[in-house]
Amino acid sequence: TLVPGSFQHRAFETHVANVGAPVGQPGIGAGVASLSEQYQPVINADRRRIGIDAVIQYKPNPDLEFYVQGTYQDANQLQQQYGAYIRSLRNRSFVPGSVEYFSGTQDVSKIAFTNVPVRTFGADRDAYEESWQIAGGIKYDAGPAHLSIDAAYTRGNGQLYYTELNLDTTAPRVDFDVTTLPGTARVSGVDLASLNSFVIAGLARNINLSETESKQLRTDAWFEINSNFLKSMHFGIRWTDADVTQDQLRFSQTPSAGGAPLQASAYGDLFVLNPLNQMFGGTNLIEQNFYAANHNLLDGDGFDAVRQRLGITATASFNPLFGYKIGESTLAGYVMGKFEVDGPVRIDGNVGTRIIRTNLNVNGTRATFTQRPGTGTGPTNPAVFDQTGYAPVQIDSQYVSVLPSANVRVRFTDTLQLRLAAAKTLTRPGFSSLSPTLSLVPGQRTGSAGNPDLRPLRANQLDASLEYYPSSTTSLYIAGFYREIEDFLVTRTSPQTIDGIDYSISRPTNELGGKIKGFEVGGQTFFDFLPGLLSGFGVQANYTFVDSKTDTSVAGLQTPIANLSKHSFNTSLIYEKGGLSARLAYNWRDKFYSSLLSNDIVTNVPVYTRARDWLDASIGYDITDKITVTVEGGNLLRSKTRTYFGVPTRPGNYEQDSRTVMAGVRFTL
Repeated sequence: TLVPGSFQHRAFETHVANVGAPVGQPGIGAGVASLSEQYQPVINADRRRIGIDAVIQYKPNPDLEFYVQGTYQDANQLQQQYGAYIRSLRNRSFVPGSVEYFSGTQDVSKIAFTNVPVRTFGADRDAYEESWQIAGGIKYDAGPAHLSIDAAYTRGNGQLYYTELNLDTTAPRVDFDVTTLPGTARVSGVDLASLNSFVIAGLARNINLSETESKQLRTDAWFEINSNFLKSMHFGIRWTDADVTQDQLRFSQTPSAGGAPLQASAYGDLFVLNPLNQMFGGTNLIEQNFYAANHNLLDGDGFDAVRQRLGITATASFNPLFGYKIGESTLAGYVMGKFEVDGPVRIDGNVGTRIIRTNLNVNGTRATFTQRPGTGTGPTNPAVFDQTGYAPVQIDSQYVSVLPSANVRVRFTDTLQLRLAAAKTLTRPGFSSLSPTLSLVPGQRTGSAGNPDLRPLRANQLDASLEYYPSSTTSLYIAGFYREIEDFLVTRTSPQTIDGIDYSISRPTNELGGKIKGFEVGGQTFFDFLPGLLSGFGVQANYTFVDSKTDTSVAGLQTPIANLSKHSFNTSLIYEKGGLSARLAYNWRDKFYSSLLSNDIVTNVPVYTRARDWLDASIGYDITDKITVTVEGGNLLRSKTRTYFGVPTRPGNYEQDSRTVMAGVRFTL
């Protein structure tokens, strides 16, 4: 009997400054790309996880074993969010003489606008997840025959509560400068630290309730064969059946008295000066001292109290538009043979194939939209869409996949070997990507949608690696790889005006085929030739080069494959000696492509994330053979994530995560 458990508690903070996608400003000149907004939230989170596992094993004789295992996991993450949102700058009046450009471009680097709408917000976001699993199995090993049967049943549920209350004002002038980090956005002519400057805007609440259920069955049998070539034959069956159901509530109302906005100063107890006013080290490049909703009043039942206080009689209710149910079942079988050839050069490996039948069912509702007459006639008159109703979604699909594979190892000597592999692979899209829903966040003017028509990613892949082991603590390798990919997933972001509000909507979609090729070199060693405590030091390092390219669904447009950097490397300093274990790990990756953007000034422009690095450290010590204490530090360099639209002179998101330090203890009884 074994009963392990775990508990984790951590806090972190994320700072974001997003200048938005470039948009046209016809008043400045044709082809000019200017910033569209400045959105700057700060997120403070507290996360707790609990896990417990119990295993009972019974072995009535040396050939037979039974086991039963139960697992329970519980997690919650409580967030408070505060921020300022300088809203749509498209076609807004700018200050003559304030416009500057990046050298040699029509990309605006500095500009000042007049009469700019400014929104501040406070939000509470609480997420809860709970799951449990019961599993059991049988193992039989007798002579040349082996058999194992495993079954598992899993249930889980999730709850997400997001509540936001906004304040609005108008700034006589806002100065922007996107050459700084973060991008500068300074307000003039209105005091954001005075409630008298604001009216109450919208109160919004989103609730997601999800339930998951899955059943799994696995059977494996293999037989040892006494021959000079074929050593064993393996057979197996896999069956899975998974369902996810989600209901979503979307509530958004703007309080008023006789149609006039409510003055925030009359409800002062609902608002506080931003308590998270040290974004990016407290820089004065952005507004940090402003009034916003007190997130503590929006938590749980506080939402209804705030709603009633503001005189909003409408109540929150679940909308069928945002609910869905997805079921997926698979039945797979495989056969594999293991072989070995002895001689001056020893060769071993395996050859096999899997056949998988997949059934997918998606049920839900889509919103339908109609373009408003007279809109969409040009850059100064973008298309406006109004929701006109709902349309049911019911998709049933079935497909069969044959996935052969082969692996070969050539052992030239005891220290030098070559590995070769070839395979067809299949990766199915996740349930969240398949959902038919469209989720909107009015306060942030963003939205995300799933795509129930997504196809699975398929790949043909080849791998080769040459490995050298000069000692028990040293290894070196060089590896090459090649992939032909079909129907991989990418995210496309495009503008859409819905019910008079401009949104940036992100959707997953399948792209056409692509190719990936590259190589990796690496190794590790311990300096065990050094005397005493110094012999515990070691190093580990690798470098990877990836060249990828795809023909997108946009005619004539090629991009790299999403989320793949051309260059990356990792290096670690390691220490293992006398119960002390320590690691200092540095990682760096080159820029990478993430999505495509389209709007009135740019069409199908790639969005890139700049190169970034990361430094982590950990140290652990075995106090006894049953007690170990650990300390871990994450993101010690406070790395930044920066994106840009097509070229670096069109910057986008600037994000910084906090350092994290965690201490723990692990013990056995």
